[in-house]
Amino acid sequence: MELAEKFKVDLVKVDTATNKYIPGQYSVFTLPTVLIIYKGRENLRESRFINFDNIEKNLYYISEMEKNY
Repeated sequence: MELAEKFKVDLVKVDTATNKYIPGQYSVFTLPTVLIIYKGRENLRESRFINFDNIEKNLYYISEMEKNY
């Protein structure tokens, strides 16, 4: 949540027990999984052992790209 606030991105949590079609739509077979989707395309996938440093680097890269547009 801290990274979502820091980079001002939307954070969506999916309850896979009640929303079974969403994990299938995104090919999520392992929990937990973090997906970063940027402009409709998957930009990063972290599963099982989540590396928050990778997530932060990816969000920083995206934010820098947005500044240049």
